[in-house]
Order: sequence, then C-alpha cells, then structure tokens
Amino acid sequence: LARDPALRGAAAYRASDFAAAESDFARAADARAQYNRGNALAKQQDYKNAIAAYDAALRQDPASVRLPGHGR
Repeated sequence: LARDPALRGAAAYRASDFAAAESDFARAADARAQYNRGNALAKQQDYKNAIAAYDAALRQDPASVRLPGHGR
C-alpha cells in the first residue's frame, strides 16, 4: 500500500471509495490533493465541503488548479 496519502486517495477514488479518498486527500498538503478532495466530497454529495476544498486549493496555488467557471 502506498505511503503517500495522495496516491492512496487516487486509488480509493478509482475504486469508488469516495469516503476513503476524501480522508486520504485531506492528509496531503498540496493544492492538487485539495482539489481531488473536493471531487471526492462532491461524489458524496457533500457540496458545501467540496466548495471549501476547492477554495482551499485555489488559495494554496491558484495557477495550478483549473476549476470550471474560473475563467480558464
């Protein structure tokens, strides 16, 4: 099993285990992991927290995260 929480999160997401994916992505500190956490939360219909995760990703690194509706 991968030690990197982002890799574990990606594996869980691909396996449709969105709760585990969200938990693993939450342990990773980078903007991409926060974006992916938002996706996992959205898959669980937790839209309020998904938006918060997307916002956190944008605050961390606005240039590296592409979100729909953000002019890119």
